[in-house]
Amino acid sequence: MIKAFASLAERASAFIGSRSNFFRDVVVILTGTVASRIIVLLAIPFLARIYTPAEFGVLALFMTINAIIICVACGRYEMAVVLPREDRDSAHLLLACIGMATLTSILTFVAFWVWAEDLTNLLGGKELANWLWLSAAVIWSVSIFHALRSWATRKGVFTGISRANVSGTATTVTVQLVLGYVQKLGAGGLIIGQAVGQIVHFLVLLKEVARGVVSSIGGRLSFSHMFGLLKRYRRFPIYDCGASLLNACSNELPVLMLGAFFSPMIAGYYAMSRRMLAMPMQVIGGSIAQVFFPKAKQQLEKGKLDEFASSIIKRLAVVGITPMLLVTVSAPELNAVVLGQAWIPASIYIQWISIWLLSAFITSPLMQLFYVLERQKERLIYQNVQMAVRFASLGYGGLQDDPVLAVALFCISSAVVHYANCIWILYRAGVQPSLTLRILLGEFAKAIPFIVFVWFIKWFWGGNWLVIAAFITAGLAFLGFRLRDLFSRT
Repeated sequence: MIKAFASLAERASAFIGSRSNFFRDVVVILTGTVASRIIVLLAIPFLARIYTPAEFGVLALFMTINAIIICVACGRYEMAVVLPREDRDSAHLLLACIGMATLTSILTFVAFWVWAEDLTNLLGGKELANWLWLSAAVIWSVSIFHALRSWATRKGVFTGISRANVSGTATTVTVQLVLGYVQKLGAGGLIIGQAVGQIVHFLVLLKEVARGVVSSIGGRLSFSHMFGLLKRYRRFPIYDCGASLLNACSNELPVLMLGAFFSPMIAGYYAMSRRMLAMPMQVIGGSIAQVFFPKAKQQLEKGKLDEFASSIIKRLAVVGITPMLLVTVSAPELNAVVLGQAWIPASIYIQWISIWLLSAFITSPLMQLFYVLERQKERLIYQNVQMAVRFASLGYGGLQDDPVLAVALFCISSAVVHYANCIWILYRAGVQPSLTLRILLGEFAKAIPFIVFVWFIKWFWGGNWLVIAAFITAGLAFLGFRLRDLFSRT
């Protein structure tokens, strides 16, 4: 199956290769990402009926803790692997990342072995204490995977990234289904599946790129050269470590604070809602982000970064705004059919989270411009502002003992900060704020007829399946009217 997806990616790439090198590379990544997300989407209705919202909340706490550590495990040097002119320099940076990830994982294992119970009591997920030791394996494999992915992106090994995505996802859901249905391990089944899947994810990509890394070193591994490169790219740990840590904390803050203020069940509602909505966003936005970095660097050298960046935000707005607004309107009906009755309370969270994730989808790939323009200090300022706003929003909702208010304030404030930051970094890249606003507001206006159609069906007739049919009809109509905008040249 994995080879079939890789073959499909190559054929899709060849088919549209004459249109745009950038778009061709995106399609290769997109194929594997779509395949992996389809696997998850097919599994979620079963997983949601095998595991409880509280058990998903424990998994969310586990993944949140890991995500915060992973973002700084390599000192952010994994982002620098793409930048050097010489492959030998990139290979030395990659090996440095592996060493740092290994050290971080060892320290994490020791810390969690000693303080696991204290940490989980603080977060309200006591069951997590039995499984927190697995974090070391997840942190090690994911951190190295990120560094390997940067190398693969540099070398254009996008098929290898796609193959790794499919392999890891298939392993994760298979283990989770088996352990949940057969062994009845509860949250442990979800956590073990996540850990095994991440390890497979890493091993598949390692197999794809190992030979190229070794040949680039060419038997000339030099620690003095490695330390020289670490000094050359010291802006990444100095500025970007703090910014990335703040970003990870602010993104994962809802799970931590909802678990602490309320319960793992509320954290589970939030986590599942975000997971459902993030999947389609990650399919396209994540694929574009992986290809955007090296392409943007090339366009900067040619003096055409402004044209390139404005064309990308146009495509992101076309792809994201109408579909996400359709999801916002149809969320309760979609939720009832896909997840089942136990998850009905999550519908209100889905509607608020869609506002935030739409802004994240449009803006996140463009955040790579901070690295391309070497504006890490400005990114750190942005992350500080975002963290403060999000913490205040969640804290106020928690003190009011209202989880819906907490999530609503978090999502609205996050969207405002995202759009403001997007306008700023595009301005730094040479795109005028007036053009950015015209693109965004224009796409919101074009979404109105599709939204009104679904809302009209929902208001006057209702019924889960009728609203879902209207949702699908509006989605297909959107594709029919707007597809050609996506295939214009970049």
